[in-house]
Amino acid sequence: MAAMFPRKTIPRVKNGRVQRKNRDTITAPDDYTLGASFQIVRRAPGPNNVHVVDEDDVRRFLSLLPDWSTLGVGIPAIVIDANRQEFDGCYRKDGVIVLTSWPAEMVRDVPLWHYDAHWEVFERIGVPCEIVEASTNEDVEGDLEPEPFARCWFEPHTARDYTLMHIFLHELGHHQDARTLRRGARGDRGEDYAEAFAFQREQELWPRYRAAFGRPARAH
Repeated sequence: MAAMFPRKTIPRVKNGRVQRKNRDTITAPDDYTLGASFQIVRRAPGPNNVHVVDEDDVRRFLSLLPDWSTLGVGIPAIVIDANRQEFDGCYRKDGVIVLTSWPAEMVRDVPLWHYDAHWEVFERIGVPCEIVEASTNEDVEGDLEPEPFARCWFEPHTARDYTLMHIFLHELGHHQDARTLRRGARGDRGEDYAEAFAFQREQELWPRYRAAFGRPARAH
């Protein structure tokens, strides 16, 4: 089984405390066969979860990348996986990119540092967010003092947009990092490289993405 590099793209917060997960329990999706041709594989979303992207969404998104024929070299599959509390996406050492399903309830509470780093992305795709003062009245696991956090109100279409326009591009950044790493280097360039790659590509792709995917009509 290939090694995985989970990225907690939207860290979970409960009552002002970032939730910790045991990374040793993470397992890779392995119920498909890597063949000679590129695959997009979708698994069941899991109980009380929904897929916010499907195979057609991924194909349409890849068609927007002018250099996908180069960037995609070495990626045998994109797996639309079941929900995993540990991460929203990951890049495996065998080149597979994994995107997970979302809980049916799509409101996400995130640390302020995460919101500060991503508010432009949230604003661009239309995710309303509010700063919430943490309460100490609830019995919450953890020994850290609760802190203010951001509550982000995703909908199915904005969760789709975030999955494609940030989570996927972030994992693609990890692949590009691994693909272009200088021979003899001790390790990859990590999260900073992947985030910078995603932010740059988001800005470049946004007009084409919006033209291709549009926005759902608002109810009157």
